Amino acid sequence: MKLMDAIGGSNARAVVLGKARFEVSKEVTPGIERRFPDLIRLVAVETLQDLDNYLELNVRAHLVASEPKGIEMVADMLRILGVPDDELADWLSREADLFTIGDASDRQDRTDELEEETVDEAA
Repeated sequence: MKLMDAIGGSNARAVVLGKARFEVSKEVTPGIERRFPDLIRLVAVETLQDLDNYLELNVRAHLVASEPKGIEMVADMLRILGVPDDELADWLSREADLFTIGDASDRQDRTDELEEETVDEAA
């Protein structure tokens, strides 16, 4: 709870659990639900047991089923934040291309080229 206060989390709409540690989540969940009843919590898990455990805690758990790991959870978070479906689909497609094909991708996005130039200039 102190962390939420320190980072201004009182206004957060969603929070992503960076590491699935069920025992910790089980302990802090009742207090978080009382203090932040509308806060959506998300986590990526690697086992069906963890999936079931987190779902019982009312955490939006996503079984890591594809690469890059956790992309399903990120897509869910973006939906929660109101990103339009067409933009989300474009982003998912681009991320899948970048991950699976890397530099050999036949897709060229101008925004990615601009980002690369900006990064190169900053280096």
